[in-house]
Amino acid sequence: MAIALEKRYAQAFLNVFASVVTPQMLESATALCTYLKEHRRIVFMLKLSVLDTRIKIQGLHELCEKFGLGKPFQRLIALLQEDHRLPLLPDVLCHLEEIYREREKIYAFMVDSSIELAQEKRKSLEKSLAEQLAGTMLCTYRIDPRLIAGIRAQSTTYLWEDSIAKQLRTMQLALSR
Repeated sequence: MAIALEKRYAQAFLNVFASVVTPQMLESATALCTYLKEHRRIVFMLKLSVLDTRIKIQGLHELCEKFGLGKPFQRLIALLQEDHRLPLLPDVLCHLEEIYREREKIYAFMVDSSIELAQEKRKSLEKSLAEQLAGTMLCTYRIDPRLIAGIRAQSTTYLWEDSIAKQLRTMQLALSR
């Protein structure tokens, strides 16, 4: 399976700047990614060959400064510009945190429960997930009454669910065969 070009740029960036990249920088990069995706005109402007490259670079450097991103990101912009791939910047930025978390074995879970979970239940769930995945768990909790009763924990690559809703889906599937 071929890895997307944007992801390869993100991997290369993290390979080169691994010693200076912090989780806070990656959060800022993700925020900039979101900003660029919400403001598609900026990306469109990056595609225009009639717009002076210096203006594009200056604008991107100002955005990096606004989002608290320093010299490593300016080097990334310079590389993308040299390769005539500035419009890839939002997608490269979006892959950075994902790749960093994979490398550091940090799993971000959205945990849905039918009721508010007590602190000891949360700790128990996080411990159980950490034992199964051998890593650090970052859990965000929310209430989902559609579960009827139970818990569902989902990351980008892992799903665990123990709920009445799952049991009903399983029974429905069995009956439909």
